[in-house]
Amino acid sequence: MLLFRPNLLVLMWTSAVNFPQISGAPVNVEIISLLPYNFGMGTALVRTGSAFALAVEEANKRYAPYLNMSLRLMYNATDRNCEEVAGQAIRTLSEYYYRKTDPESVYAIIVSQCFDVTGTQSVGSEWDWLMFANGASADDFVDKEKSPTGMATGGTFRSYAEFTLRLCIFHRWFHITVLLQTKAFSSFYSEIAGFLLRVAAEYSGRYHFDVNLNMFDLVDESMIAALNHVKYRSRVIVILGPGATCLRMLLLAERAEGLTNGEYVFIVIQPQQQGFYGKASGFNNPNTTNLAAFRSFLYVTFKSPSGAVVTDLNLKLVRQAKALYNVTYAAGIQPLDGFSVMASYDIVDLLAVTVNETAATRVRGSGWSGRHLAERMSNRNFSLTVGEMYVNEEGARTLNLDVFAFNTTTNSMQVVNLWNPSDNGPSVNWATNTGRPPLDVPKCGFSGEDGDCAQQRRASLRTLILSVILGAGTPAIIVLLLLWAFGQYGAGLENVQLLNSEELSTQPLPSTIL
Repeated sequence: MLLFRPNLLVLMWTSAVNFPQISGAPVNVEIISLLPYNFGMGTALVRTGSAFALAVEEANKRYAPYLNMSLRLMYNATDRNCEEVAGQAIRTLSEYYYRKTDPESVYAIIVSQCFDVTGTQSVGSEWDWLMFANGASADDFVDKEKSPTGMATGGTFRSYAEFTLRLCIFHRWFHITVLLQTKAFSSFYSEIAGFLLRVAAEYSGRYHFDVNLNMFDLVDESMIAALNHVKYRSRVIVILGPGATCLRMLLLAERAEGLTNGEYVFIVIQPQQQGFYGKASGFNNPNTTNLAAFRSFLYVTFKSPSGAVVTDLNLKLVRQAKALYNVTYAAGIQPLDGFSVMASYDIVDLLAVTVNETAATRVRGSGWSGRHLAERMSNRNFSLTVGEMYVNEEGARTLNLDVFAFNTTTNSMQVVNLWNPSDNGPSVNWATNTGRPPLDVPKCGFSGEDGDCAQQRRASLRTLILSVILGAGTPAIIVLLLLWAFGQYGAGLENVQLLNSEELSTQPLPSTIL
């Protein structure tokens, strides 16, 4: 006689696979946040705390009674700078580690941009705890030699730079000028500038990039001077600054001679479409009659998730943000439009999935290794609540990015597919005479007098000389002889080596003076 019906046995077996902790106490998973409460950072708790709280609540429902997830916030609401945040959090965390931790529990730290990377790396490595970042991370955070438990769930600065340079490679643009605003509200822009230079140098074996950096102050004179500097170096301009700065720069391009002739490309990079970063729609209906700069404008930013599940989740996050932090979202702005909010929710989801999987093969009493969990999370795809996510072998999330371009019919920005413009989707209405993307180097060079233009100039000179000869007779012969003599003198100059002051002191002088 069977004690259980077959369908019940199947149900029990399925449950054992999906939720392996069938017997014994649930696994305690504690997420410890070192994020500041609020002083302007996009990753601060007033912006991301509701995502952590809601994700923990939902995970406990989904994995009960096998996982018991909790969130511990270590912050001081009065902290107003990174020095105060870092000092207080490290003391509190150290005391907690030595007095209240349990080897049978899983611990994960949410690190703050306020912390010195070296300091957090040593904590995670020594304690063998997972470390997550809900904002963009530098290379050191996912360097497995230095940071074996670091997981860059908010993506990396490098990923933005690599995406932008791949965009340039696709269009064969290799001469690039980066214009960086000084004293911007976020360090994102200076980080991206540094990584554009670094990654371009790393590509040197395959592509020859010429990337130069110019900084400007937020005054018209400095911004116009920066734009004028571009003309002699490149035709691709990457503007790094808040959305309002980038819009102002495009409008000022009219006052920099030649920059609105369709030969230039303007690229803006933003981590998200919220707050001071601005939105792509902020470039709609520009207050100008000259749209050439806007037609050659590309806006690179985080791709907001979509779908019915995301819509429902956004509604819950709006309510949670209001209840916990008294934060209200403006009309048209959704919580998950911010990549830090999305990354915060995903951290909890990712951790719950991985711990649940690992529990099936773990020997009770052996403790939990942050290194082992980090390895299980790396180099694989995940289907999470918000959507699909790929984590590379270094532990860095691959962010989905959108490219917006200006639609001259609607006078507004729209997402375009630059990689496959023939895919019947929206495309860029380039302002060049041919309607194609601008050239990397114009046919007359950056000076306007090279290549074909130099040949045309010489041909025009010959035509002028001939007309003078035919029209002026003997005096023209004298002019021609003078031009010939000058040409011989100039040809001799081509072999002259120009030396600077240091070289003059080391070069031997000729023994004979003619």
